[in-house]
Amino acid sequence: MNKRKISLMMVLVLLFSILSSCKPKLRTKFSFNYFDSFDTLVKATGYFYSQGEADEFDKKLAEKLKYYDHLFDCHKEHEGINNVFTINKMAGKEKVKVDKALIDLISQAKTLGLKYDSDVNIAFGAIIELWEKSMTEALENDELKANIPDMNELKERAKYASINNIIIDKEENTVYISDEKTKLNLGSVAKGYAVELICNELKDDGFDSVVISAGGNVKTIGHPNGETDRKWTIGVENPYSASEMKEGDSEIYDILYTMDKAIVTSGDYQRYFYGLDNVKYNHIIDTRTLSSARNFRAVTVITKDSGIADFLSTLLFTLTYEEGVEVLKDFPDTEALWINFDNTEFYTDGLKHYSKALGATK
Repeated sequence: MNKRKISLMMVLVLLFSILSSCKPKLRTKFSFNYFDSFDTLVKATGYFYSQGEADEFDKKLAEKLKYYDHLFDCHKEHEGINNVFTINKMAGKEKVKVDKALIDLISQAKTLGLKYDSDVNIAFGAIIELWEKSMTEALENDELKANIPDMNELKERAKYASINNIIIDKEENTVYISDEKTKLNLGSVAKGYAVELICNELKDDGFDSVVISAGGNVKTIGHPNGETDRKWTIGVENPYSASEMKEGDSEIYDILYTMDKAIVTSGDYQRYFYGLDNVKYNHIIDTRTLSSARNFRAVTVITKDSGIADFLSTLLFTLTYEEGVEVLKDFPDTEALWINFDNTEFYTDGLKHYSKALGATK
């Protein structure tokens, strides 16, 4: 065999090797559940090349969920970490050095809160504490009923609920609350912010086909199975109970088709209780009334950043539709769906690019 034939065979072998290496490997779909973070069930679904890769993802996600849950926790301390509880404990006494992620979250929430007249106020911890006490009492009651907080006490605590009492030093990574009666509560923003951080970290680790759902906070990474012509299918839960639904209604209100987007819903249908006055109270507090927000059954926001989506869904839930539309002018490429009490809805024009009910296709 001459050198020319040998060279040709070597080229063919090399070409075959290159083509083989370019051929996409098959992925397998895996699903995971986590029950011990952010007071909600967290679900994740992803496509992985091997069981080992899926196991690595599972381990990393569990660790990240636990870490950010502890970091953003305002209810108790966790060993080896200064968290929101630590900041509240040192209110009026001294500044607290914390992880940069917590600094950034508090800074973003403070900036946005001040911009929108404190309608989402992370310094409302002392007011929320009273409502959480009533919620806990109701959950221990078979009839899901409890006394509601005294309005005079709520008003007294509101005197100290100023966002400006939160002093942030980004150079030293410290947070200081200037009034000992002011308390932080990041419940309106923390979950979405954590999901965004976690998804960015997972992408950096090479996981490129994943969807994570933490309660009403959903974030998609890439495409299902890595197929660029496919989108994730996300269901929007129907906020109406079975007795409230019309004949033929589904538990899924709508289907959204997305990729690399966050979908966050705030509503009155999961965390609520009834006062002894038989009025329904949900967990989202209107800072103007110091009681539950009552404009809508649910508000869903679609945008790129899960932290921003979490803030906006809470804000829009507490505002009128007209006020909410004005807010969204500040956020390009962001869509929203408002579901009213009478089974009607409002939505931004761009929602039609995502919503199956409005004609979007997968």
